Amino acid sequence: MSKRAAVWGAWAVLAVAMAVLGCSPDRPPQPADGLAPPPLEPAAESAAKPEPKQPIPIEVPTESGPQPTTIPEVKLSEALRATCKIGVGDPLPEATLPAADGKNVSISDLRGEAATVVLFWTAGETDTSKKIAASIVADIQADAVSAYGAQTVNAVAINQRDSAETVAEILTQAKVGFPILMDPSGDYFSQVATERLPRIYVLDRDGKIAWFDVDYSETTRRILKDVLRVIAGDPQPAGQPGSR
Repeated sequence: MSKRAAVWGAWAVLAVAMAVLGCSPDRPPQPADGLAPPPLEPAAESAAKPEPKQPIPIEVPTESGPQPTTIPEVKLSEALRATCKIGVGDPLPEATLPAADGKNVSISDLRGEAATVVLFWTAGETDTSKKIAASIVADIQADAVSAYGAQTVNAVAINQRDSAETVAEILTQAKVGFPILMDPSGDYFSQVATERLPRIYVLDRDGKIAWFDVDYSETTRRILKDVLRVIAGDPQPAGQPGSR
């Protein structure tokens, strides 16, 4: 028998055996009990997705905080306190001084019904010092006179040793409407302090010092507003006469 015949004979025997056993090379193997295999279940998700975190609300402070009920304490260094000749509870010395327009004016005639802000100031000689001076008097115009009305809270700025031309220049920059008095010799200021400008005093309705500060800063401005609220109440609403 040739080799090729032997191969064909082996294939014939294999085919007969598979037919006897009921097997078919084209059919996939079946389970022994004849049941269909169970359907494949989808694989479970490996891990549950975390719940998105809710944003934590942020509290934004409002501008209207608790209103002051008492006048803040005057806090000065020992060196600054040594320059003061008068303090809280003392009356501001009375005097008649020339105004910027040349007329003599009594300080007591310029007081407001509830409070009076008195500023001792100088413009200095440099452009920077003049800008600072203009900013200070403009702040007082806005925070005192414009906020309450001159009848309720008036202001007086007493200039030290500057020329009338310099004062006029400052007033043009600051656009203030309250009286500017002149103390060219410094004699009146010498009754109040020995040195250091600017100085801000708040007088009550009786003309006595309720609070004061030496020099000027944003803290000075903030405390000044608080003092005026204690003495004169809240500023007038916008749009009212005398308001900003």
